[in-house]
Amino acid sequence: MKCTLAQQDLAQNHGRQVSRCHLQDIASEVAAVAADKQERWRGRV
Repeated sequence: MKCTLAQQDLAQNHGRQVSRCHLQDIASEVAAVAADKQERWRGRV
């Protein structure tokens, strides 16, 4: 989902005003956690 679409969704459906920069920071953190989890899961197979 594009950052602007997420921003619009949060505003319309949840009444939250969030900056694009903040959403990008969150996405980067989520990607880092997912990459770490993926490496751990590969080690178990």
